[in-house]
Amino acid sequence: MYLYCRNVRFFLALTILALLSSHQCWSQQKSKVILRGANSMKNLKVNGQDIIRYIGNVKFEYEKTVITCDSAYSNPSENWFNAYRNVVVSQENSKLYGDVLNFDGKTSLGKLTGREVRLVDEEATLVTDIMYFNSKTGFAYYNSGGNITTKDSRLKSQRGYYDRNKSNLAFAGNVEMHNADGKIFTDSLRYDTKIKLASFFGPTFIYNKENFVYCEKGWYNRSLEQSSFQTNAYLINGAQKLFGDNIFYDKANGYARVLGQVVVVDTANNTYVYGDKANYWDAKKEAEVTDNPYVMMLEDSDTLFLRSDKLFLKTIKDSTINTPDSTYRLIKAIGNVKFYRSDVQGVCDSMIFNTLDSTLTMHIEPVLWNDVNQMSANHIKMYSSKKKIKQIDFDGAAFVASFEEKDRFSQMLGKKIFARFTNGKLAKLDVVGNGQTVYYTRENDTITMVNRAECSSITILVKNNKPSRISYREKVSSNFYPVDKIDKEEVTLKGFRWLDGLRPLNKYSIVPKTLTLFPDEKGKNHKFKDLSLN
Repeated sequence: MYLYCRNVRFFLALTILALLSSHQCWSQQKSKVILRGANSMKNLKVNGQDIIRYIGNVKFEYEKTVITCDSAYSNPSENWFNAYRNVVVSQENSKLYGDVLNFDGKTSLGKLTGREVRLVDEEATLVTDIMYFNSKTGFAYYNSGGNITTKDSRLKSQRGYYDRNKSNLAFAGNVEMHNADGKIFTDSLRYDTKIKLASFFGPTFIYNKENFVYCEKGWYNRSLEQSSFQTNAYLINGAQKLFGDNIFYDKANGYARVLGQVVVVDTANNTYVYGDKANYWDAKKEAEVTDNPYVMMLEDSDTLFLRSDKLFLKTIKDSTINTPDSTYRLIKAIGNVKFYRSDVQGVCDSMIFNTLDSTLTMHIEPVLWNDVNQMSANHIKMYSSKKKIKQIDFDGAAFVASFEEKDRFSQMLGKKIFARFTNGKLAKLDVVGNGQTVYYTRENDTITMVNRAECSSITILVKNNKPSRISYREKVSSNFYPVDKIDKEEVTLKGFRWLDGLRPLNKYSIVPKTLTLFPDEKGKNHKFKDLSLN
């Protein structure tokens, strides 16, 4: 059916951002900056402070970090220094480049600025123009735009933050992330490096080769391979769309759960499924809607509305069939099934619809209505072609009745009845096995006679919903009676029940008026800039 998130692996690339945690050259508050070399030095008195100026090949050491620059000013007693031009901070396999580095050991605050401040590692490169840090708290950030690039991915944001104590990386303001698996655009993104949890906030757009996801809040847990998309969330996967207040996906187990205002759209078959709770199993391609399920099937000139207590859907992919995506659906409704289409209405306990051949099978006390006809049997199977009813088969205690006037009804009973339709209108009825009929004749629109007949098989041609010709075969017993000379019981076939009170009268007999039939795709007009990695 859809799910959906199995290709959002590009969240995993967030782990490269954790490199920032090992690149903080200010990690020990009480450490002193040690001078390791300079071409020349000069003692100065500036605003009452004893300042030392270093010029040429200046080199400091701070813990296991080496800082080089062209020149610097330092106050060893106050434990601060300013480094200028060609500033390079080196630690193990990483380097931090900038033009000016200011560090105050008393406040533990530092700032690195430049036309291009770069943090370069074997795995990634961060580029910004100002980076702030606090050596005591382990907090670092940029707020004037930054880019993080690896061999196959790129992240861009207006602001970036790292909290060493909380193991948190955070990005805000037009966050964009691109790699070979896809792209993500969001307002804010936070990543916990310990539990490997990425959280995003504000309008979020996720693209990859198979899916598009929109939400305004969500998270992805890399360790558990689980994700959740919330608030106006929806996902598009080929011909399928999924909407819900909370779309949860467990990739490891191939399971998805959707809660609140669930809508599943199958654009290939113009089918909409609604509910308050849905589950999906990827391996079996099966789904169920268990809370307030409804179905709407759009057709060229009409729409089928259906409801039940539970709804099950199975997707079958078959490359040999001629459908837009080589798939078809089996839709199974269970419990208090009721449906409405302008040309046919029905109720039953369970029903199966096959989108491949448009067959609808009804079980357990099924009843169909078509124009003036009420039709029932133990089992009913309806065939459609080109969005119109083609044939209906009634198996076991098959009964067709139509209202004439007052308490008079034309009736037909048999073991089986086969109904044929022309242009969606009933044209022929074949009764097979213990056939019985009751029909009325009129003179000048007034009922005068009633015929009751029995035989093994009967064929009735229908025109304008009235019998135009009746053919009886084998052991025929037929009698005409004046309507005023016969008791009602004599012209009431066994099993007759007029169930017009159960008949759905319109689509609102099926779906509530408050149901939003076409959910809003809030992010469908989002335009993104393709940041090619080539």
